[in-house]
Amino acid sequence: MREILPDDVDLGNAAATSRVVRACVYCPYQTRLTRRTVSSVPLLRPPLDGTDAHVEDPTAAFRNLPKAREPCPNPRGPGGRPCGNEEAWFRQVQLRSADEPATLFYVCCRCQHQWREG
Repeated sequence: MREILPDDVDLGNAAATSRVVRACVYCPYQTRLTRRTVSSVPLLRPPLDGTDAHVEDPTAAFRNLPKAREPCPNPRGPGGRPCGNEEAWFRQVQLRSADEPATLFYVCCRCQHQWREG
């Protein structure tokens, strides 16, 4: 539906809304508005402290990705030691033209370090 508004209509005036016509864009159906319609949608804003309150588990976004035996290149893993994990989630994205190889994005299963190849 789309609304057809005359040039001099004031939507704040209840009597003027009866001059607004709502018309279907696919068929010739038309109807006049009988009352003013107002709807509001609350906006969700992130917290101001920099944390993401909507993500409870940081690995939840990667769990459905396939895994590969790829060593983690993160030199500072958990506890300040090299990670040394041999398993990573990955996804393949074609960023360049079709005759170029696809880019592989990896996420370490242990420390969530992210890197890419290609």
